[in-house]
Amino acid sequence: MGEQLGSLLKSQSGLILLGCLVVVAVLQLWSAGSAKKGKIATSYWGSGKEKQKAAIIAKKQMLKVTRNNVALYVGTPREMRDRLENEWRKHGLIKTPSSSRWRNSVQLLNASPTL
Repeated sequence: MGEQLGSLLKSQSGLILLGCLVVVAVLQLWSAGSAKKGKIATSYWGSGKEKQKAAIIAKKQMLKVTRNNVALYVGTPREMRDRLENEWRKHGLIKTPSSSRWRNSVQLLNASPTL
């Protein structure tokens, strides 16, 4: 097996492969020399004030939609859901009013605003 590897490395394709491995090793050593780690972003759990502020911004953005305007709100705010249901009823998309039993169940599942 050693003779086959030696003859392979002496051929033109073997020398090209060996050269590529040397280039990769040199680039790896060169990039390892830089101490800065490539970070895209940092994160943390937001406080109550930050979540409340984000919820206010998200509700404003949901009322007046503009292009490339983003805020994160998990779930649907109660006011927004009620406003949408009223619009759907007005346009005839919903025929019957929602039952209080269903509304109570949905309120239990309703998510809070998060960041």
